[in-house]
Amino acid sequence: LGGSAEWIFHQTARLVSGFALRVVHLPTAIRQRRYPLDLKTELVLRVEDPLLPKNSRPLHVHISDGAASVAPAYSLFPDHTPASVETNIATFSQLFAGFIGAEQARKLGRLHADDATCARLTAAFAAAPLYMHRSDWF
Repeated sequence: LGGSAEWIFHQTARLVSGFALRVVHLPTAIRQRRYPLDLKTELVLRVEDPLLPKNSRPLHVHISDGAASVAPAYSLFPDHTPASVETNIATFSQLFAGFIGAEQARKLGRLHADDATCARLTAAFAAAPLYMHRSDWF
């Protein structure tokens, strides 16, 4: 114990804060976003959001000609609302930003939908890679 101690520092990781995104008003976010012009799809979306319960209401989403219309699904299906897509708000926010595809989210157990619906969702929310200027890193 009487000798000198030497320390060798090895940088093993570099943390960089990146994007922070959360969809706050689900129907408005879906309506405001642009979609591929050739995509036509219709689905019922159920997103679990414990912080904002209004986002948890099932939505009927119709995408056509680059735009989406959104209506409460319970008005169309009063007795039972079929959900063709089920996920949580964190996963939906990543899907919405194009950060994750629907098939990938499903493989991770974070989204429930059939193959065809996953393919349409991935096409609908496809986006260019996220970009943040270096001066905005914090």
